[in-house]
Amino acid sequence: GHSNDTIVLMRYIELLVHISILDDSFFKIAMDGSMLDIIVDVIKQNDPLLQMNILDLTEKLCDSPLHVKYLFKSGITEWLLYLITGDNAPNWVNNPSPTPDILLAPQSLRIISMMFASTYSSTSDATHNEINLNDGEVIPPELILRFLTAACTFGDDPSNEASNLAAFDAVSNFAGSSPANLGMVLDNKQLAASWLTLPSRTS
Repeated sequence: GHSNDTIVLMRYIELLVHISILDDSFFKIAMDGSMLDIIVDVIKQNDPLLQMNILDLTEKLCDSPLHVKYLFKSGITEWLLYLITGDNAPNWVNNPSPTPDILLAPQSLRIISMMFASTYSSTSDATHNEINLNDGEVIPPELILRFLTAACTFGDDPSNEASNLAAFDAVSNFAGSSPANLGMVLDNKQLAASWLTLPSRTS
């Protein structure tokens, strides 16, 4: 039946991810062979339960610049930002919601902050407005600003302590990952003020 097929599919993806992250050489084989594309394919099924499981597995891929590079190139980042904001839904989303996904947004925030944090440039010439993917490719500053702004906006609800804490943790994780990333937050006065006042907004 359908439920059994779903269980088998998720077990396969879990095994694939767990083997892939054992060693960068394994991950490169899976990435170059397009085996990891099944993660995006499952997301596009618009099944909330499957998507929750995929988020759990995606979080396991946030510990290495190589893994995170794949996530950025896969298009998952745009989907995560949509879950947080309700804006700019990928074209494959059925009946897009104009509001954040209360179920999936907090974990999506955490994942994006982990992705950015694990890819910061550790070189001496690291700037305050870009993150390097270690091979000359740079994550657009606009994407980073979208994430930080989305996080602060998501946490701007005095009646929702969980959302507030998720937003504060996401921005703090990003800012605390490197001096360059901290500078990126503090250089934007409006963003910095929003971040630092998040803990005081709960009623």
